[in-house]
Amino acid sequence: MKMAMVVLLAEMLCSVPADASGIRGTVMTPSRESVANAKIEIPASDESVIADASGAFHLPNVEPPVTLVVSHPGFFDLNIQLEADDSSTLQVILQPKTAFEEEVTVVARLPGPSIAPVGAATSTVDPQEGNTGASTVGELVQNIPGVAPNGQGGLFENYSIRGVSRHRITTSISGIRLSSERRAGVSASFVDPFLLGSVDVVRGPASSYYGSGALGGTIDLSSRQFQNWVIESDYATQGNGYLLAGGWGGGGWSAGFARRQADNAQAADGTELNSHFTQYSGLVSKIWEGKNRDYQILVLPAVGKEIGKSNTDFPDRTTNYPEEKHLLVNFSTRSIGGWGVNAFVHPQTLHTQTVEEQLESNVFNDSFDFGLGTDREVSLGSRTNAQVGIDYFGRQGVDSTEMRHGPEVLPLESQILKALDGASQNDLGLRGSVTFHADAAIVEAGGRWTVVNQKNGGSVAETDTAFNGFAGVVFPLRTDLELNAAVGSGVRFPSLSELFFSGTTGRGTVIGNPNLEAERSLNLEGGIRYYSALVRASAYIFRNQISNYIERVEVTPDEWTFINLTEGTIDGFEWEGQILPSPSFRVYGHGHFISGESAYGMPLLDIPVNRTAIGFQHFKEQWETGAQVEFRGKKTDPGDGEKRIPDAQLLSAFVSVDLPANLQAALRATNLLNQLYFDTADRKAPLGYGRGFLITVRWSLD
Repeated sequence: MKMAMVVLLAEMLCSVPADASGIRGTVMTPSRESVANAKIEIPASDESVIADASGAFHLPNVEPPVTLVVSHPGFFDLNIQLEADDSSTLQVILQPKTAFEEEVTVVARLPGPSIAPVGAATSTVDPQEGNTGASTVGELVQNIPGVAPNGQGGLFENYSIRGVSRHRITTSISGIRLSSERRAGVSASFVDPFLLGSVDVVRGPASSYYGSGALGGTIDLSSRQFQNWVIESDYATQGNGYLLAGGWGGGGWSAGFARRQADNAQAADGTELNSHFTQYSGLVSKIWEGKNRDYQILVLPAVGKEIGKSNTDFPDRTTNYPEEKHLLVNFSTRSIGGWGVNAFVHPQTLHTQTVEEQLESNVFNDSFDFGLGTDREVSLGSRTNAQVGIDYFGRQGVDSTEMRHGPEVLPLESQILKALDGASQNDLGLRGSVTFHADAAIVEAGGRWTVVNQKNGGSVAETDTAFNGFAGVVFPLRTDLELNAAVGSGVRFPSLSELFFSGTTGRGTVIGNPNLEAERSLNLEGGIRYYSALVRASAYIFRNQISNYIERVEVTPDEWTFINLTEGTIDGFEWEGQILPSPSFRVYGHGHFISGESAYGMPLLDIPVNRTAIGFQHFKEQWETGAQVEFRGKKTDPGDGEKRIPDAQLLSAFVSVDLPANLQAALRATNLLNQLYFDTADRKAPLGYGRGFLITVRWSLD
């Protein structure tokens, strides 16, 4: 049975239609992101087709002149009138029914298929739009409902999605799956936001699409495709931070570079925060088109120097990252027939230094990650598409070497410890889904089978398998109101560090547990979206039930290990909306309410505080102004390793102006009330930044 399934997958993946006649095209958003599952039909006929995962479609038996109607539940219908002498190759731009800056219907790019199951809550942030003032990915996504900071502070501060965090959230860049030996989870902070084209956030399990780790959601980054010259510089009063960045693009080429640096910042009461860093990142990419296939190659190097870990141990116990290095290389291709291939390599290193009194510990982590995947979408009729894929993700040479120095250290031969010694991991996944496009609704269902193999050095390899699936629907009740619903299961195998690493970290001493079992989850969610000329709003409720929940527990003060809880349940409600009284003014808001506890009634770690934000934007000629106040609730039920924190009200504002000669200047102020607050309830989380100002100057022909 398994062999027959593999043969069928191979046949579907490798067969590419050769017919070049008829009308072809790609359905896109105004920002040139592909729209999957749009319906293209000829009125008063039986001719219709569904756009594939890359937004591509083909009507083989149709030639101009003809009238086409393009529709999708998340977009306004578009009528296209083709005359006899018009081109039969189209680029169709659909206007989204919503105008939230961060929300977008399911999209896809060259490296892979749709970013999320139909019916799941999905958001997109454009780092180059608006006045975010963000210096990290975490800051870019902090205004999305259900997304919140997590862990300790500084450049490496991570994020949670719907109360799920650490390695239960996957992060990828242009099809490159990221990994890390940090117990706090994967951080994409080594890539400057200047080099990003968009940030897609799936809120809820996406293991069927992204594999092990997407238990609570995923952050999918895309590299920026510069169209011309762009130069940008900014200065931040907090930490005397500054950015020098530039990019150029043309003829399918794109290249960019960013240098960002900051000294230690301060809290509102003057407390010094160990938040300094120096960071260099760049990219070079090339996209070119063949007759029936597009190709892209991406090279993204990054180096970080002297990165401070901001926590309450500072300055008595200081943790710094003297050096971090990444090199991401990706090659991807996708045909107009819906067949795609993606391959990447990612060597990385991280040096962690901890100094306490006369004892110094240096931990050197390095690994070589790589992956290969292929997927294919095939038509099963005018209303139904099927998608299948095979992907492999590997990690080899995962080493973690600790060197200790000080008068209390044992003799020389005991000063070098090998926590991870040639550890490795191999993931293989087979996935498939079927999408049915009804007259108004879209229904999708699918699943994934995964096998993982993990070992440390000469230990016996551990092998585990899992199956997870999903189903979702988008159903319009009327032209301005639609319902979304989804059910999905997720899986997350324990990381190599959780299993095998024992040594010194920025939090304290960690002891691995090789007996950990894989986490499993079942997520139910439902949503409603309303859109009119004046009011646009959406709301979701969800419940995520996780079994074998891997929790970090404190054995003795500052000594931690990991155990499987019997079960954990996270419930929540998230919303966002806006009122548009005029084209030049909008009032918006968003927020979430999330709770989580174990089967024993104890609070789960990393559940964010409840949050509500209200703001406005005003546009007048070349000027744009805005302000936002965020109300953060208090934390009264901390979990193990957390603390009670008070509520806070954070006020921010900005003003920007378009100047002659393609210049733009902006001034942004944060924490204007200069409040004392904590970003997270982590016991070692420091106070947040005090009042700060950011000045940005940008020159662009892009």
